Amino acid sequence: MKSIARAISSCTAVGFASLLLATAAVLDAAPSDEAIIRRYFDEWANHADVRAADELIATNLVMHHALVTSEGLAAYKRSMAGFHASFPDVHFAIEDLISDEGKVLVRWLMTGTHRAEYMGQPATGKSVRVTGMSLFRMDGGRIQEIWASMDRLGFMQQLGLVTLPAASPAANQYFELRLYTVTSNKMDGVLERFRDTVEPVRKKHGIQTVGYWSAPGTTNGGTFAYLMAAASKEELQRNEKEFGADPQFKEGYAASNKKHGKTVEKIATLPLAADATAKFDFAASAKSRAFDLRVYSVLPGKLDAFRNRWRDFAVPIFERHGLHSVGWWAADKMDADGNYQVVCLLTGESLAAIQKSIAAFHADPEWRRVEVETERDGRLLGGITAFQMTPADFSQLK
Repeated sequence: MKSIARAISSCTAVGFASLLLATAAVLDAAPSDEAIIRRYFDEWANHADVRAADELIATNLVMHHALVTSEGLAAYKRSMAGFHASFPDVHFAIEDLISDEGKVLVRWLMTGTHRAEYMGQPATGKSVRVTGMSLFRMDGGRIQEIWASMDRLGFMQQLGLVTLPAASPAANQYFELRLYTVTSNKMDGVLERFRDTVEPVRKKHGIQTVGYWSAPGTTNGGTFAYLMAAASKEELQRNEKEFGADPQFKEGYAASNKKHGKTVEKIATLPLAADATAKFDFAASAKSRAFDLRVYSVLPGKLDAFRNRWRDFAVPIFERHGLHSVGWWAADKMDADGNYQVVCLLTGESLAAIQKSIAAFHADPEWRRVEVETERDGRLLGGITAFQMTPADFSQLK
């Protein structure tokens, strides 16, 4: 500053004007800190342009990660070269940028595909989607220091390097049943899409699916059903929104549609609340079983009477005849006739065994007596829709 002041004091009027113009030109030509950082992400972080790194980053760079601090541009370039080799399509999208007094803070979203060995893990082909933040200290038009943090746990989970124990579905308070009416001859396409794309991406976004099943149909492709569990409806909706926006899901869904065409005619959704008196058994069996899914239409004013009859009499009698109760729920949605809906899930050794057990249940003298006694004041049910189903090979509950 003193040298500039001396130069200004010795200038003539014309010389002073020329100096001001020259100084302004230099200042105008110098890129802003924000522009430097945007170029850093576009040319270096996303495209591994070494020339850009040499121009933008100081040779004595100090790089701070969560557990490691490294020094020197050369070490940083080696580290990034390895990362780009493992994730050749890596892309950092800037979501927020704040610049102030020589420091720039960036919130970013990183996406990429694991194509080569990383941290000892062979290529998985899995896509990752991770958020993070970086703080840059600028000096003299170059990046002098970087502090970087990211959702490392989520990153490791998506690569399969870390597996957290899943919460028990029985501990959740909200469930949701989806029933798909499948297009004729397209059940294999539906199962393939859920096996290869939907379920892996659902797991990535923390969506718990208790089980997947299919039931044969008479005039169409049959029914495909699955039951999800969550701590709350809001949690499931939030996770499903992230799931729907996931590039891996979008790519897989588009490929499935191109291969199979239209696979589903209609989707019915039943939001379910865990009954305080219900007992759940989501333990997987060593031997694959068949399942009986029942949706009862309960007449107005009869919900408590039906639940009491189901819990105290129907479940024990079904058990006696070889059908085990997985659980039951009251739907937070009336049917088309304005009746309550109660969903019950039973399991047996096979589809044939289920049919035999149901016949024995209805012929049981105790059940006939209970049915008469509990309907002295009128019928409890408006109807029953039942599906005899087999679990998908990728279903947790079998």
